[in-house]
Amino acid sequence: MTTRFAHPLDLLIEDGGVTVTLPDLPEAATRGDARAEALTRVGRHLVVSVEDADGRQPA
Repeated sequence: MTTRFAHPLDLLIEDGGVTVTLPDLPEAATRGDARAEALTRVGRHLVVSVEDADGRQPA
């Protein structure tokens, strides 16, 4: 079974790519050439934030 969470984010789409920021995790701001790449990268930041917060990896 997969657990899914929703997290608010802001997307800024520009000619040079896409920037994603998380209002409550400013250190997780990231950028990608395309929307999918930027969202994948910010997802990795969320995993690291969860790991850092409780000292273990999410299931």
